[in-house]
Amino acid sequence: MRIEDQFVFYGKKCVKEGMTTSFFGNISFLQGDLLYITASGAMLDDLGRNDILQLNIKKESPAEKRASSELCVHRKIYERTSFKSVIHTHSLYTVILSKYKSQLSFQLSEVLPFLENIPVVEGRSGSMQLAENVATAAEKSTLVVVKEHGVFAQAPSLKEAYVRISALEYISKKTVLEQIYYRG
Repeated sequence: MRIEDQFVFYGKKCVKEGMTTSFFGNISFLQGDLLYITASGAMLDDLGRNDILQLNIKKESPAEKRASSELCVHRKIYERTSFKSVIHTHSLYTVILSKYKSQLSFQLSEVLPFLENIPVVEGRSGSMQLAENVATAAEKSTLVVVKEHGVFAQAPSLKEAYVRISALEYISKKTVLEQIYYRG
């Protein structure tokens, strides 16, 4: 499947599965020096060819002005890790769980080891501080939660990034709903 088609496929899945709303989140993929990334304001469940930008990872260009506001975070992840894909969502249940924690960990670690010890970082959206904090955490984890903001999943492929972020949001939703049920 072509890279652009993968963006369309996983963008729709992220919105359909409730991991983000149409206008929030972004996707990127690194192929050599070519960075594919969603444009600012692109609707993840309605991506078109003009919504997927191609940038040189090593050189700045005027086209970057159209890129997602989280471009610096994606760049920093690729600079500091060997991952080739990043999906960023505003996963509601994960964000709720992370509000008062510095790390998330779930009991499914023997089945899904990437759900153990998920770092929670802070930083203003689109800032170099956030880029540094996420990239540092991404050196040790395929999932990074940004407090009161969202989740970055990084992996060798968009499919693997999607699986990770989907599993995290599923178990976060289950945890939040169980807490409501048992308290109520």
